[in-house]
Amino acid sequence: MHRKNTVNTPGILVINPGSSSLKWAYFKCLGAASATVTGQNNAGNASQDIKTLLCKYPIGSVVIRFVHGGNEFVTPITIDNVRLRTLEELSSLAPLHNQQALLASKDISKSTPGLRQIAVFDTEFFHDLPRVAQLYGLPNELIVKYGIRRFGFHGFAHASMLKQWHTLQGRHNARDIRLITIQLGSGCSMAAIRNDRPVDSTMGFTPNDGLLMSTRCGDMDPGLLTWLQKQEDWSPDDTDRILNKKSGWLGLSGESSNMGELLHSNSVAARLSVDLFMRRIRMTLGAYFVLLGGLDGVIFSGGISERSPGLCREILADLENLGIVCAASSPMPTGKQETAILAHQLTAADSAAVCWTVRSDEARSMLDSVENHLDN
Repeated sequence: MHRKNTVNTPGILVINPGSSSLKWAYFKCLGAASATVTGQNNAGNASQDIKTLLCKYPIGSVVIRFVHGGNEFVTPITIDNVRLRTLEELSSLAPLHNQQALLASKDISKSTPGLRQIAVFDTEFFHDLPRVAQLYGLPNELIVKYGIRRFGFHGFAHASMLKQWHTLQGRHNARDIRLITIQLGSGCSMAAIRNDRPVDSTMGFTPNDGLLMSTRCGDMDPGLLTWLQKQEDWSPDDTDRILNKKSGWLGLSGESSNMGELLHSNSVAARLSVDLFMRRIRMTLGAYFVLLGGLDGVIFSGGISERSPGLCREILADLENLGIVCAASSPMPTGKQETAILAHQLTAADSAAVCWTVRSDEARSMLDSVENHLDN
């Protein structure tokens, strides 16, 4: 028998399945300002973690983050068998993440049949990008046939950074802002925001676009890709695996997919991978400055940003022409920093653009989406 659960039922578990980890947060109710408890573990333990959480807390609904909903899904949906099949068909668009979300959903159904599951989508924040920012220079008949567009991802993180920037600046009612948000973790992305609305994102049709990432190549000459496919006789699956799982910092350095380890490596290859990582971010900062017509602030988040504010300062160094004046600080860290910070200002008092690192609250952003869009 199907249990009748609504998102107003006390106890909401928010699950964020990533490519390398499972993050979760438990809220007592939909309107709770913050989670009662949060956690994170290796993605390999996700099934057991989910089962433990369902037994440990009184839960009326589970909210699951899906990276990609294609053109079919943008705002939250209640998962049923029909929608689950559609989500399975879309998993190839974000192979590192959507498959993990599907596995989480199936684990929940198996462990607690009838428990209401709600899917939220990382593309929601960028759904209304200006039309010109959505386009690729492809034949229009292909764009129409397949619904091709630049979707943008990490939406919940970027939405949280925007919200926190207003709080930190004490400008809750200000809307005339020009802000760049930067998410740096295993996956990396940037967004240009004007008047509280995104006008561009580095990620496109899939999350493997834009910045150099842990195992993803980011921007790439499509001519090089087709050349390599011919030279190496890559199948589509081979291409997907190499670009998503074997490239990025891991492929370039030949050492590690962990930025912390690369920052402390003495090898030339590791340093080059870090340099390319920072170069792409700095190039995008300049492009977004022009796109926005100026800059009021930059805000960083994600595990790399939270644990290495020194790296963020190095990214922002010598950008006075963009109105960024960094605060005096120690150089790049020489030892691992295990404790993430909540908020750290990177710029001096006389900086025209105010820059921060923050810990984004993606789980609360997911609940905001449910609260704003889903019929309870």
